[in-house]
Formats: sequence, structure tokens, C-alpha cells
Amino acid sequence: MPAPLPAVQAKVGGGRVAAYGARMKSIRAWTSLERRLSSLGLSWAFHRLPKHLQVARSPDFPHGVEVEHLLPDDYRAFVAQVGYPVVGFSYYCRVGLSFLPPAHLETCSAMVATRDQKLLPPSRRRRPRASAAFFAGIDLSDLVGWSFAPDDPSGALHVWVTDGAITRPVGSFDAWAAAQAERIEAWARARTAAQRRALEQENEGEDDPHRALDYALDRSEPHERATARDRTLHWVCDESKTPYRYSVIDDDGTWHLRPARPFDSVGPFVRGTARVRRAGKELRIDRTGKVVADLTPAPRKPATAAVTLAGKRVTLVGSFRVPNVSLGEFEERIVALGGTVVAPSDVADIYAMSSINHFPENAEAAKAQQRREPSTLLVPLATFVRQLGL
Repeated sequence: MPAPLPAVQAKVGGGRVAAYGARMKSIRAWTSLERRLSSLGLSWAFHRLPKHLQVARSPDFPHGVEVEHLLPDDYRAFVAQVGYPVVGFSYYCRVGLSFLPPAHLETCSAMVATRDQKLLPPSRRRRPRASAAFFAGIDLSDLVGWSFAPDDPSGALHVWVTDGAITRPVGSFDAWAAAQAERIEAWARARTAAQRRALEQENEGEDDPHRALDYALDRSEPHERATARDRTLHWVCDESKTPYRYSVIDDDGTWHLRPARPFDSVGPFVRGTARVRRAGKELRIDRTGKVVADLTPAPRKPATAAVTLAGKRVTLVGSFRVPNVSLGEFEERIVALGGTVVAPSDVADIYAMSSINHFPENAEAAKAQQRREPSTLLVPLATFVRQLGL
């Protein structure tokens, strides 16, 4: 039997309440789950998201949205003790789930519709109160997971099944979270040793099964070095143009970078500056957009490509994750060598196969094309990048 956990103090409103601690089934269940997965050789499937993981806000809600009124005491106690766990055995794993840190929770909550399909109206001058708090998910792109919302007619905060909109209440957080941990543990224990080894092999190092990190700002920035003042600065991302346009606003509602600037990617603010990528350059800027350092690596001498791309159609299968090489550079190099970049759904001559397959059907389509046309190449992404001289 696991040792009792210490009581947790959670801040609620203007006072403090003793928040259950060892009495909470969910805390015991998730502590047990972590240990059980480790004993089964599945520790690689259990991660935690950083509490201060940053996510860009929408231009419709540049001041963010208020969710504090929707977070029940047992949830507050849970995250104070357990953090924001992630369990996933494969990409888009439906067995596990991801608990979202505060900034991610707030950003997703702005997009959750009510039970009668009403969305929160845009609020560009103030911070509105959300009607639901999307706190855990299995598919963040479609907001599939669970939210907190009042359960009419009692008005008590319950967990609601969510699929773009809240659909039905399923009870208290403590009972729901304990049940989820017990369900995942039972599933893992039912796998044979051979099946567990196969799961790890097929996972290939995937640590972001529900895309929480994919949707966050540049994960390469050391979040733990950010100061409290850094965390008062928020990126606002307008995705209506390419590249995306970014602005900066603070907790007081003051705009520091406006009008929005085009960047290929941005990172969180750390000690007053943020790392950004623009037009092939790596820059560090302050909150006003002033460049304080050019971090662009010295140009590398292109190697001779080991593959012939003239007249070839090339597509990427899976997720593009290559250290120090962007997707834009990858595609530009293909075009420079005479190739054409096509969509994964199109027929290609060369398939760059990522080790992380977002859409397994694309990998199957690539293999089918190779069976039909033996000259079709299926090349591991890392190998293909090296062959391009990148």
C-alpha cells in the first residue's frame, strides 16, 4: 500500500482551504499509476508538462479568458501534488490523456462551446469569464477531452465530456481522475510483456501524444529560467496570414509589440527577451521587437545530394522534427534541387518517413505506392535531410 501523501494547501479566492491531500482518491490513483507503469517497463509513457508552458493567445482574446471560477478545490489540490501528467502509448493515444498547464488550459477554454453550441463571443478589450474550462484532452486540435462547468440545476462544478462543446457531466473531479488512472493502469496490466515491448518500439520516443507541446511556443527554450515578470508577457498570434503575425501584450493590457510582426516561430520570454525565427534567421528580440542578438548559425557548405530530385515529387510523412533544421529550409532545399513538394495525400516519388507518424494512413498510402511502383523511395526523414545537405 502506498505511503500516505501529505495534505495540500490550495489557494481559493481570497482565503486558503485544506485541500484533501491523502484523502483524495485521484492523488493516490495517479501516484500508483506512475509506479505501476514503471514496474511494467512503461515509464516512457508517463510524462509531465511544465507548469509554465506558454501558448500564444488568439487575437479574439488577447487579454486571455478568466477560468479561476471554474476550477474546483479537488482539482487545485491534485495539480499542486501531482502536477500536469501526460500518459500516452502512441501518437494521438486514446488510452491516455494530457492534463493542461494553466496557459494552455486558458487558451483552449476560450474555444469550448456550451451545451447549446454557443461560443464565447470575441473580447478584444477585456478578459471575459469562460463558460467552461478545458483542463484535459486527448485531441487538442478538435478539443476532445474534458472540461469543468457548472452542472445545472445544482450549479456544482463537475467534469464534462467535451467534443468541441461540453456534452454531458460525469461527476466530481476526484472520482473522474481516479477512474481514469485505474482505467489506464488496468489497460497496461492487461498487455503481455511482448506487447509492452512492441508498444515502446512503435512509440519511437514520442513524448507529446496529444499535441500539447506542438501547440505551445518553442519548446527548446528553457522555461525554468523565465522570471515572474517574463510570464506577464504574452504572445498573440494571428494565423490568418502566412507567416503568422505576432504581437505582445502584458497582464496589464499594455501592447508592447504592435502592429503584429511576421515570424515563422516564436519562443517564450526569458529574462526579457524571446527567441524568434524570421526569413531563415534566428534572432533574439525584446518585448518591443527590437533585435538584441542575431543567433543565426554560420552558413554550412551544401553537400552534394545523394538523391536525384530533378522532376521528383517529394512529400513528408509524419511530423517534421529535425534539430537545427526548419520545415521551411527542408522544403526550400527540395525545390532548389529541382524537386516539387506535394501534400501527403498526393502521389509522390519520394516519401520522407518521419519516426513519428501523425497520420498512419499516410504511411500506409506510401507503402502501397511503393508496392505499385517499385521505383518509389521511402527514405527515413533524418537520412533524407542529410542527403539534402542540410
